[in-house]
Amino acid sequence: MRPEFTHSYYRDMIRALKADRRMIFYDEPFDLDGPERLGLLRHDIDICLHAAAAVAEIEHEEGVKATYFLRLNGTFYNPFSTRGAPLVRRIIALGHRIGLHFDTELYRATGVTDRQGVRAELAALSDAFGVEVRTFSQHRPFSLGQSDIADDPELAEGFAYNDVFFKQMKYISDSGQSWREGDAFQHVDAARHLHVLTHPIWWTADGLDWPDCLRTVAGRESAVILDKAEALVARYGDYLKRRAAGA
Repeated sequence: MRPEFTHSYYRDMIRALKADRRMIFYDEPFDLDGPERLGLLRHDIDICLHAAAAVAEIEHEEGVKATYFLRLNGTFYNPFSTRGAPLVRRIIALGHRIGLHFDTELYRATGVTDRQGVRAELAALSDAFGVEVRTFSQHRPFSLGQSDIADDPELAEGFAYNDVFFKQMKYISDSGQSWREGDAFQHVDAARHLHVLTHPIWWTADGLDWPDCLRTVAGRESAVILDKAEALVARYGDYLKRRAAGA
């Protein structure tokens, strides 16, 4: 068990994060040289929308806003599905914003550039949920190589790895339940502007280790697929019986 990855710990961490700074969205006006200390809270939703919605509820209760970056080609969820879309709409209704978590590997496989892919997927998210989606983050940038999308002046301002957010703010991440430089508690005093990335999949009520977090999600999604398969078996079986009886 990881007590530092419980929902309770997360609640305490965001309370500390917001205590003496203004929490902002990527696309709202701010001045890094002004008197305010700023905070950016971001979530890359690699695996689980249910976990994201749970974290969104906690943040709403604490009066904190965050940006949730969604994959359109995820293995475990589909934001446009009958199961996924209500969770996305709930996150938006709680006052948070959504962004795109784009996958350069997918773009290469389908023969489009990062710029083409990002523009198309931003438009798809905007149309589906009736909000203007302008911000985006890259999936696995350190494994796949960071995109050159920051070189596009029309898109650069919305890129979460833009130098403004990635270098001019203190950036920390909980990737794989591992804070390489310590969590937000270790930086709230020293960092003037703090950019915090968390992945809701790693945060649970009981503080599960990361392998158990993954297994829990995989087990739930597998059960859903099996239930759908059994429903199809029954439906096709009934159809074939009725067709045979009428033949």
